[in-house]
Amino acid sequence: MLAQNIRLWLSITMSLLLFPLYFLYVELQQNEQERDYEELNQHASLAFDTAQRNLDALQEHLVSLRSMMSYQPELSRQQFDQFNAQSSLSDYGIVVYEWIPKTSQQQTPDLIKEAVNTGIFDFRFSRVGTSEVFYPIYYSASAQMNGLSLGINLADIDSIREGMTLAAIDNSLQLVISENMSLDEATTPEVRLLLPVFALNDQGEVGSELRGYVSAMTHFDAAMEILLGPVLSQRQNLGLEIYRECLQNTELLFTSLHQQSSTPEYRIDFTQNYANWQLRYQFVDLSPPMPWWYLSRPMLIVIGIGLIISLFLLLLRHSLYRRIRAEELAREKTHSLELAQNEYHNLFEKVVEGVYSATLEGQFLKVNPALARAFGYEDPRQMLQAVEHIGRQLHREDQSYQAFLETLKEKKEVFNYEWEGEDRHGNTIWLSENAYLNTTEDDCVVYQGTLDVITERKCNEQQLSYQANHDALTGLLNRTACQNFLEHYLQNKQWGVVLFIDLDGFKKINDTYGHGVGDFYLQKIADRLTQILRKKDRIARIGGDEFVIYFEGEMSQQTIKNLAERLQREVTQPVLFDGSSIALQVSASIGFTFLGPHYQHARDILRDADLAMYEVKKNGKANYQVFSLALHEQVQRQAEFDVLLHSALEKEEFSLCFQPVVCLKDARTRGFEVLLRWHNPKLGQVSPERFIPLAEKSLLIQPLGLWVITQALASFRRLTLLKPNAGLYLNINLSPRQLQDDQLVKVLPRLLTEAKVAPESIRFELTESALDMNEQVVTERLSALRAMGFKIYIDDFGTGYSSLKRLVQFPIDGIKIDRSFVDGLEEDSSKQVMIEVIVTMARLLNLQVVAEGVETEAQRKLLEVGGCRLAQGYLFSRPLPEVELSRQLVTA
Repeated sequence: MLAQNIRLWLSITMSLLLFPLYFLYVELQQNEQERDYEELNQHASLAFDTAQRNLDALQEHLVSLRSMMSYQPELSRQQFDQFNAQSSLSDYGIVVYEWIPKTSQQQTPDLIKEAVNTGIFDFRFSRVGTSEVFYPIYYSASAQMNGLSLGINLADIDSIREGMTLAAIDNSLQLVISENMSLDEATTPEVRLLLPVFALNDQGEVGSELRGYVSAMTHFDAAMEILLGPVLSQRQNLGLEIYRECLQNTELLFTSLHQQSSTPEYRIDFTQNYANWQLRYQFVDLSPPMPWWYLSRPMLIVIGIGLIISLFLLLLRHSLYRRIRAEELAREKTHSLELAQNEYHNLFEKVVEGVYSATLEGQFLKVNPALARAFGYEDPRQMLQAVEHIGRQLHREDQSYQAFLETLKEKKEVFNYEWEGEDRHGNTIWLSENAYLNTTEDDCVVYQGTLDVITERKCNEQQLSYQANHDALTGLLNRTACQNFLEHYLQNKQWGVVLFIDLDGFKKINDTYGHGVGDFYLQKIADRLTQILRKKDRIARIGGDEFVIYFEGEMSQQTIKNLAERLQREVTQPVLFDGSSIALQVSASIGFTFLGPHYQHARDILRDADLAMYEVKKNGKANYQVFSLALHEQVQRQAEFDVLLHSALEKEEFSLCFQPVVCLKDARTRGFEVLLRWHNPKLGQVSPERFIPLAEKSLLIQPLGLWVITQALASFRRLTLLKPNAGLYLNINLSPRQLQDDQLVKVLPRLLTEAKVAPESIRFELTESALDMNEQVVTERLSALRAMGFKIYIDDFGTGYSSLKRLVQFPIDGIKIDRSFVDGLEEDSSKQVMIEVIVTMARLLNLQVVAEGVETEAQRKLLEVGGCRLAQGYLFSRPLPEVELSRQLVTA
């Protein structure tokens, strides 16, 4: 009878347990699905951010390209290619940038001729049709650069023509999809982003006259596979579909789905809005359905709990069947419990982690010795007596403890919660806490957990963060941090004034006293600049001797002037090094710009402040300049000048003139100095003083210098044939960059052979600045030139540093006295004495002397009296083209 009652009781119990097990399974299954959906959302957000960032970069580049085409309507094909090579997407080879001008039938011959002149000899227009106006692809810049699409009239394609019309009407970006023109290996349709380009009106502003379109063409599926492929592959079974949506229809642009999703509810949509259309990204979970025999995690948990309960009931049944052994089993269980309690106590006391139990009101109930030692207490009892409230006494900020409790109450558990605390002595201690809620036997809610001391790791992280955002030498913010806080002020509309400071003459400190002294000087200057700032201002060192300061709030012109003068006083005040033995002193060039809503990015702020500072550098240094629109226009004009200069050699705008070098005694011509001239159709005759320094700063001086040598040798050959027995020679100027060029010495023998000119009749002129290079390198190059038979002259002698030393130090054959010594020679007796000293010294060193800039007969006589034998200047002849000089030689 007792056995039957036990079996009946067990059956009822098992039946009643099925319901809570079922509800537990439903809850666990729902949690599992929510985790899957959250994981999908994270990967989808990453993919969408990647696509949005790349499309925004592409759109931004198109807007920049449109501005260039508007303000530089004569932009060459090479400039178009160079500009688009800077696109952040150009390295992928998935974007083709196109210039699509508005073209009439009358303009076609000129466009074809222009294309042929730029090297596209087979340029043709195609798909023109009968329309009076058509839109051909005229420039095409891409990684492949196949050029097969050039000349195709895109307006002949209906979808592109409609997109062009909408773009021109709304003056907005339009996306169009068209047929594949089979001009590359791709087989899918072509996708274009179109932006209209309008001509400038009479006021120099963008008007309403349509010039054409700039376009970015790609095969959308190939682009997405390249740009989003790594993101999609990070999570298996993540699919993506991209739709273009407008008022009329929805169009599928891209899909990575090769199968239908078995769980359609796992879909997430993101949208990216444009003018009158939007892109919708739909991410789909393509996880295949699980087989019927697959046991999910919730099922395994429920089955495990069921097995445990069944086992428990079986054990209970067994105990009931063994009532005789009840007292013995009870004693055994009591003994086992005592052992477990002892084991737990030993573990609690000896574990190296801090273990505790506490109330939600912030009071410890129990702590182990490891936790007490972590906070500087001798034992747990001392800590329990001393700590009355965890948040107020152990946490640096009570808010962090409140945040911990809120998370614990909401989620019932907290993992790896890091917070900054302080021990009983006030020292900083960092901890990582794990905790969970629990209920005591008297139904009181407490929480229990562990604490790990992570002070060393946290200090290392803080040190790395500090190093990443601060300059190691001065301790100021670095360039990255500077750009970050400027971007922050832009986003929060915290307007103010930005200063760009560059130290004048700092390089001389490094060169004279060494970099150790230079570093010491920078540290002192940084300290002085920091003392000027208010708490809300910021300062950063972004380069060697370049500083950026942000002052919050508006400033009047008078305030800016006063601030610049104060900064100048701080910088120019001498810095004493090594006691008082060396007093270091420089000045500062300061550029101002106003941080306001007219800026979009930090790089634009730094660019304008730098431009203002550079203007100070050009105008004598030790001053300040506020950035203005006029300065911006000046920079644009200089950029246009740079473009014209770099194309001048290709367009054959350079020419040569020759100024005779004569003997003062008999006025006979002994040689010529070749001089470079530049005439541009737009700028007219450009002074060498303007374009030569610019060419020296760029890579143009090397091909330009080689062109001068080649043309000069050929002209000199023709001139010497007119006077074969006159012993004429030719002076050619070399720039510092040419002297550094290893190819110069290698190519000169070939040029001499081709021109049939002896090296002994060529004199290379070098300015003293060219000798400021590495002495060993200069000596080697000059010695190599002299070994080949060339003569070496120092040009503009007397204007550089340590001129007399160079006469002995370097292998030279002569000097040319600078025109500043000759100008006013009649009235200045000191200059006459200087001329005599230079000539006497040159004779002692066996050097030839030539005077430049002779313009009067009185100057000629004084030079002759002073011992100078050769001269050149307008008194004898102005620089002449080869044709005029030839006639002069024939009649002489």
